[in-house]
Formats: sequence, C-alpha cells, structure tokens
Amino acid sequence: MKVGELTQRHKVEVNELKKQVKALKAREEASSKGKEGLEASLAQVTKDNKWLIEHGFQQVVTYLLHSSEFNRALGDVYTKLLVHGRHQGYTAGYEAYEAGTPKDKSSLYQLKAFIVFKDSVLMKHLTYPYVGEVSYCFGKPLSVWQELKPRGLNEAVCAEVL
Repeated sequence: MKVGELTQRHKVEVNELKKQVKALKAREEASSKGKEGLEASLAQVTKDNKWLIEHGFQQVVTYLLHSSEFNRALGDVYTKLLVHGRHQGYTAGYEAYEAGTPKDKSSLYQLKAFIVFKDSVLMKHLTYPYVGEVSYCFGKPLSVWQELKPRGLNEAVCAEVL
C-alpha cells in the first residue's frame, strides 16, 4: 500500500469517527434534555403531593362542611331523626300517661316515621357529587382538582379557614 492510499483511508476513517462523535453528542444532548424534563416532572409531582397532603384534604373537608350539598343531606337526615324521635317520645309518653286520647289522632304520631328515617340514611341518598368529581381527577393536573368546588359553597367562610 502506498502512502497516498493510507492517507486517503485515514481521512475517511477520521471523517467517519467525526460523524460518530457528532451523533453521540446529539444523543447526549437529547438525553440531557430528557433528564431535565424528568427532573422537572419529578419536582412537580413532589410539589403536588406535598400540597395534597398539607392542604388538599383540608380543602375537601372545608368545602364540604361549608356547602349546601353536604349540609342539605345532613339536615335531611337530622330532620327525619327528629321526626322519629318525636314519634318515639310521643309513643312512650302515651303509654306512660294513658290519657285515653288515641295515638293516631295526635299530630305527633307518625306511624311511618322510622321507615322514613331508615330509608333516608341509605348510602344512595347520601352521595356527594363533589366527592365523585374529585375522584375523577386522577391522572389530571392538580390545578383541575384545586379548582373544583361543591354546589352551594360558602367561599367567604372557606377563605377564612383556608
């Protein structure tokens, strides 16, 4: 082999190595950008989890406690409990007093009061749409969940609490 051929062959090999180095640098840069993206994503997930633990659950409870959605259902159960209690009280009073007035003639006597109360505390009557909406936030950005509010929310009270 002649020196000229060796020189030419050397130049080809050097050029090929330069191309490979350039390709490796491009892959390194892409990997570096990917790593930065993953680090930013991890930082956001960590921040979101911290917010959820430190503030999120308090927000859900506060929003529920100060919303008509929660209080209407709770009030309905409470009202039916009072009706049932009044019925039971009247029945016990009547039996103790035996005044002679028939139970079914009193406005306090409500034969179906217990059934009405028992039926009202079934879970299907105590569902809260807000809780369902929160559960559908899985996999969505935290900002979607943070913006959810139950119907009838008293935002002024929540602002004071939160």
